[in-house]
Amino acid sequence: MNIKAMLVSVFRNLIVVCALPLVMVSCMNDARKDAENKYASGVVLIKNTGYYTVKLDDGLALYFSGFSENGKLENLVADEDSVKGYEFYGTGFFVSADGKIATNAHVVTPPVSYDDVKGNLNTVISDMRADMVSRFESYSRQANDVRNASLSKIMKGDDYSVERELYSMLKDKMEQCRELYEQLGRIDLSDIEIQQTYSVSIAYNGTRAEADSGFYDCTLIAENEDADLALLQLDGKKTPEGKHIFEVTDGDPLSDYSLTDKLGKFVGNDKNSELIMIGFNLGPVLAQTSQGLKAQVTTGAVSQEDDNRLMYTIPALHGSSGSPVVNRKGELVGVNFAGLDMTQNFNYGIKVRRLYDLMEKGGLN
Repeated sequence: MNIKAMLVSVFRNLIVVCALPLVMVSCMNDARKDAENKYASGVVLIKNTGYYTVKLDDGLALYFSGFSENGKLENLVADEDSVKGYEFYGTGFFVSADGKIATNAHVVTPPVSYDDVKGNLNTVISDMRADMVSRFESYSRQANDVRNASLSKIMKGDDYSVERELYSMLKDKMEQCRELYEQLGRIDLSDIEIQQTYSVSIAYNGTRAEADSGFYDCTLIAENEDADLALLQLDGKKTPEGKHIFEVTDGDPLSDYSLTDKLGKFVGNDKNSELIMIGFNLGPVLAQTSQGLKAQVTTGAVSQEDDNRLMYTIPALHGSSGSPVVNRKGELVGVNFAGLDMTQNFNYGIKVRRLYDLMEKGGLN
């Protein structure tokens, strides 16, 4: 090869190498735009409604909707028809063409503490027994007053039929209090059973959804409570046209680098230098716009990781549980699942390989 040909070859290679960072910057910027314009189409708002049943001995049952801020059982009733259920929201995303949606397990089946329920019921029963004692004593005092009034009328020869009827009614009330007090004392809380009745539906990003419209029913098909992951599936078993489907891999994009990825990292354009989360912070509260539901896109960086989880500086609020977290290249790296109570700017995600394991175990890949 003559000198002229060698110079031409060198300059060609130099142009390719110099152009590489520009191409990568462009790709990375496009990936961030894709988070809003492409990836967000595959993100859904999940609505969960339901209530809990506590089965006691002798066929007795109580119903409640959850816990209040002060740790008390909410909407506790003994009549299933009168129970007021919970309603809360989370985020999910499509992972297959047949309508499978990944999210957190706690979005679908929110856990309640067995010990907390049992402790609350013990308190409720104790309070109810104390109330029965108080009512019994009040009825007893009223009955004595009515009895004395009746005796006074008898001695005067006056009609005391009203007092007699009232006295009989008060004695019945006293007996009811006594019976209920004894029944409450016989309730055995040593082996209660807690069941959840729930309904899960989803609304698509970019569509209009109201309380009773715009939501589509789903079914839970797989769950790993330890990893806090769940898979739903649209009852129609078909992902709508145009919805982005996130690729679930058995690797770890945070550590797996192709040759191109390594070159990008070398020139300062690391695909993992920034993470992007797409989700519905505060559910429909922030998502409702004049154009319909809009998922929020937030960014941050990895601050800590282990084999199963990663922590990042992406700000998030309740409702973002189950959101997909991608890197600048658009690779799914994790599923958002928890924030620290003290701050909204440090949140955890489950690594994508755990989601792959759940799908693989159930033969759902």
